[in-house]
Amino acid sequence: MLLRSLFLKIIVGIFAGISLLFCLSGCSILSENSSVTKQSSASAVSSQQGWQPQFSQQQVFEDLLGFRDVSGVINRGPKDRKVVALTFDADMTPKMLKDLQSGKIKSWYEKRIVDTLQKKSVPATFFITGMWAQTYPDAVKSFASNPLFEIENHSYDHSSFKTPCYGLQQATDKNMEVTKTQDIIYKLTGQNPKFFRFPGGCYSKSDVKLVQSFGLEVIGWDVVSGDAYLKNSSGIVKEVLAHATNGSIVVMHLNGGPHASATYEALPTIIEKLQAKGFDFVTVSQLFQN
Repeated sequence: MLLRSLFLKIIVGIFAGISLLFCLSGCSILSENSSVTKQSSASAVSSQQGWQPQFSQQQVFEDLLGFRDVSGVINRGPKDRKVVALTFDADMTPKMLKDLQSGKIKSWYEKRIVDTLQKKSVPATFFITGMWAQTYPDAVKSFASNPLFEIENHSYDHSSFKTPCYGLQQATDKNMEVTKTQDIIYKLTGQNPKFFRFPGGCYSKSDVKLVQSFGLEVIGWDVVSGDAYLKNSSGIVKEVLAHATNGSIVVMHLNGGPHASATYEALPTIIEKLQAKGFDFVTVSQLFQN
């Protein structure tokens, strides 16, 4: 009886050991598969596109972790350098495109902004919607060829990822809003945008994670120029000068027209007065470079 009991204990111990080995092996494989699934799903979205998600960029962006807010968005850069990043959103919605094609609006591209930046040798970052890029492909190509500028992703048709959001329409395909614009910009310039900015700055935590799953960092701002609603240049200048500090990201618009009619008038004064305060200008990428 004693021998039988001892024999049963040995058998149970052997089976327990085998189970543990299978568990360890299976858990390891499951962990590896889960990390690959995230990349595979994003790659599948772009399998027929010209760009590929740059997952290796996540390693590069490890240094940016400390600058993300609780939702994962980067709204400003380091405070240890007296630099400011001027950013310009190039919006285009289906209605804006319709107004342009009908002749109701002459243009949604205020080229004088770019001319001012070039004349004063001021770096800038353009957050461009895919629909705007399709409408003004030559402008996008010229930005890409100029070392002063960088081009980033601002969705495809400026639909909001979270509503209500300043009257913007709700995005029906959030994946497309990211990947289609990546593809358009890549095909025009041969460059992969590294950053994404949500239309209207409206988003949820899950939206941020979605964008990050494509290898992009989400960029917001800490200085609102007010050019989308202020119709006089002095008001825009006042807003920027009152709030710009070391490492600030300033949001303005490239559209001109009725949506941002005074930006080009305000820009020269903004540049001159910030320089008088000792600020230099950088792109968003340069903001995080030593």
